[in-house]
Amino acid sequence: MAFFNNLKNAANVMGKSAKNVINTTATDSKEKSELSEIKKELAAIEVDIENGYTHIGSKYVEYLIASGEAPCIDIEDTLKSLEPKFERKEELNAKMVEIEKRKKDRTLLQEKTIVEGKVKEEIAKLDKALSMELITQEEYDAKAGKLRKRIENFEAIKKVEQKYDLGIITAEEKDAEIELLLS
Repeated sequence: MAFFNNLKNAANVMGKSAKNVINTTATDSKEKSELSEIKKELAAIEVDIENGYTHIGSKYVEYLIASGEAPCIDIEDTLKSLEPKFERKEELNAKMVEIEKRKKDRTLLQEKTIVEGKVKEEIAKLDKALSMELITQEEYDAKAGKLRKRIENFEAIKKVEQKYDLGIITAEEKDAEIELLLS
């Protein structure tokens, strides 16, 4: 009977994992599509802005040729037509950052779930080793505590790893910071 309960639990876990993968894939696809549309619109806005700059430059050159003196040209109409484009560009850039942040947060959550699973496996091994008297209670507590701190400080550890990836800190500094977080 226990075998069937274990089998049922394993099937439930696998079903939940498959559902999470499907949901994540659908969300990623939607966000990629949304980012693609934002990038297209940003490219069109950039073209419009460049055209506005070209128009201003043309007016400047025309005035210089006609008068031969420092220009006092009217570009107010061109700037007014560009103003909504600048605003939309800012909105789209903010939206793009928001989408990328959600994506990063989701990835971080997935990674944390994986680490939690690995920590549970390691603690199960420690439990077995302790029950078989292969390790002492003190060794168990030290190793299990370090594993639990890996979950508690997961985000801080990730930030340290990102600083290393960006070249802000050295490998030795990264290891020292992570060791400090785990102690």
